Amino acid sequence: MVGDSPMDIEMAKKAGAAGCIGICWGKSEVNYLQGADVAIAHLEEIKVF
Repeated sequence: MVGDSPMDIEMAKKAGAAGCIGICWGKSEVNYLQGADVAIAHLEEIKVF
């Protein structure tokens, strides 16, 4: 699951998502995404193998 708010991350955790990617849209401050499994700045950082 990819989300950009604390509510998105909480929803992913409660739903049992396999993982949660917090996206900060280029902002340097990502404290509000600390519950995510990983935080990124841009969608292009997501790599699917």
